[in-house]
Amino acid sequence: MKHFYLHHDRVEITLANGSKLDIYFTPDTGSVFYRYKINTISQVRHPGIFLGIDRHGHRWYMHNHFEHGRPVIETESGFAKGQPLYIGERHRRPGIG
Repeated sequence: MKHFYLHHDRVEITLANGSKLDIYFTPDTGSVFYRYKINTISQVRHPGIFLGIDRHGHRWYMHNHFEHGRPVIETESGFAKGQPLYIGERHRRPGIG
């Protein structure tokens, strides 16, 4: 991400390659979701903040990424890594937003 502009209904992100990505806010924007960390012996939660949905319907999250050493914004599939996502103590079924 090169820089971003925050609007009342979306965030406009300019990527390093110069292309733009608009992520639109939904009623779930700002909600904390989590998945359990992979390859751990205990049930460690890995949280992410739901940011919104792009024009293609992809869901985007912000979370701290240990491989990058800093927070990142990535799609739900990148955040989930094949694991189910949860909000609070309720299980969130895929496709329900």
